[in-house]
Amino acid sequence: MAPPSHPTTPEAEFLRSVLAQIDETWDEVEPVYGLFLKNLDNLSSG
Repeated sequence: MAPPSHPTTPEAEFLRSVLAQIDETWDEVEPVYGLFLKNLDNLSSG
């Protein structure tokens, strides 16, 4: 059985970036907040 593939949508890539940033700077909010600000288009609900 092949391992599941990871989605490569812009939203999935953004989520991976956010999780990596949180992992690297778990005790600092500014880097994650900045990442959100730079990528507001990936945060749409629709």
